[in-house]
Amino acid sequence: ATDWVMVSRTNPDADYTIELLDEAGKVVFQDNFLGATASVPLENLAEGVYVLKVIEASGEVSIHKVVKAN
Repeated sequence: ATDWVMVSRTNPDADYTIELLDEAGKVVFQDNFLGATASVPLENLAEGVYVLKVIEASGEVSIHKVVKAN
């Protein structure tokens, strides 16, 4: 199983926040990043479906589904 998710962006010069939420909507990971790529760790999470939010400094939000399976 993969223990992380790689996030790639087109604008490497702007900072951004990544949030990972579980099925109940609880934030299980949150961190700020700068650069074209970021790694989100999954190793301590239970199997299930998660929502990955990428929040740009401009306020733009993109939402992605992540499935963690062992």
